[in-house]
Amino acid sequence: MLRLAQQVGEAMRVKTAPHVFVFRSTLVPGTVEEVIRPIIEAASGKKEGIDFFCCFQPEFLREGSSIRDYDKPPFTIVGCNSDYPADQLRQLFGHLPCEFYRTSVRAAEMVKYCCNNFHALKITFANETARLCEALDVDPFEVMDLVCRDTQLNISKAYLKPGYAFGGSCLPKDLRATVYLGKQRDIELPMHAGILASNKIHVEHAIQKVLATGSRKVGFIGLSFKTGTDDLRESPLVTLAEQLVGKGIQLRVYDPEVHLSRLLGANRRFIEQHVPHLGDLMREDLAEVLAECDVLVVGLASSEIYAALAEHSSDRHYLLDLVGLPNKDSLRGRVEGLCW
Repeated sequence: MLRLAQQVGEAMRVKTAPHVFVFRSTLVPGTVEEVIRPIIEAASGKKEGIDFFCCFQPEFLREGSSIRDYDKPPFTIVGCNSDYPADQLRQLFGHLPCEFYRTSVRAAEMVKYCCNNFHALKITFANETARLCEALDVDPFEVMDLVCRDTQLNISKAYLKPGYAFGGSCLPKDLRATVYLGKQRDIELPMHAGILASNKIHVEHAIQKVLATGSRKVGFIGLSFKTGTDDLRESPLVTLAEQLVGKGIQLRVYDPEVHLSRLLGANRRFIEQHVPHLGDLMREDLAEVLAECDVLVVGLASSEIYAALAEHSSDRHYLLDLVGLPNKDSLRGRVEGLCW
């Protein structure tokens, strides 16, 4: 690839019309912009974005069905930084019976890895499920067929959006139960077992983001495991709060859904065990939290929260966004996503 970039750059020296280079082999994100483009620029003496254009277009061709896949792809994705190459490629591939999407070069490079990894993940999930089904005398084809019939949550966009860690009373419990079932029957389920470990790393990533600010005054907006509930059981926000309190952080919490006097049963026992002094940390007014804290961990998504942050945030605030705030531009202070 590097030698080819050198050769096409040298060939570009005598060309006056703009040229479009489209790379389709799987490349690590950043390769086109950080490795290939400088080589072509040095060899040609020309400037990318003016004299030539570098694009990345991932191909989704499977061995044994490549011609069929080319004629009927799931979509056409073109990563480019200018309108001219996008228009050229739309003319070339626009006839295909699929949607044409333009994105950044780096996103297009990453999509290829993500798609292949997702395919591998689905195969592994089905196979691990089948191994457990075999031990439990269950028909795995029947199970997976029913799973795939749910197009609202299972085979859909649901949950495929970057955000904070998962929690609650169902997902962690059922994952542990599934792994335990496997162990009881000497069935290894490494993918299932790795999910909770990965989820824990996501929480630790948030902890490090907060600690890296150096501030000792941190406000939480939201504490339950998801918006619209007062369920605090295995909430990753409670875990985050517990860890920060243990490190000497002065914590303040605002969650209009959580009323300690109304917590019952396992929900109440959970919070008494993990954050026993939560009552002293709670505030009834979001403005109070913003006034007392320099760092805000936004874990609650609602139009009221967005409006209050726009009204009360100031230049001194650092907001760690765990929900994908839609109104970043209207917020004062520095806004940073957990992984974005």
